[in-house]
Amino acid sequence: MTDAVWLRTGEAARALGVSRRTVSRRFDAGELTGRTLRGLRWISGDSLLDYVEAHGTRSQIAEVDDLIARVRD
Repeated sequence: MTDAVWLRTGEAARALGVSRRTVSRRFDAGELTGRTLRGLRWISGDSLLDYVEAHGTRSQIAEVDDLIARVRD
């Protein structure tokens, strides 16, 4: 990806089919990378895509691809 895409934990959670808390735990464990700004976690689109390619299903990969495309537009 050429442009950085940043997703809120809720957006990442919906794409993965998990809770926001699960995304936060994976972020804290270093499984997902991103930034923290004023106490809010922002997940890197690249990191989320890498994560679902390694651990997810085809439908999750497609969901994350679609989400990143929508955020980018």
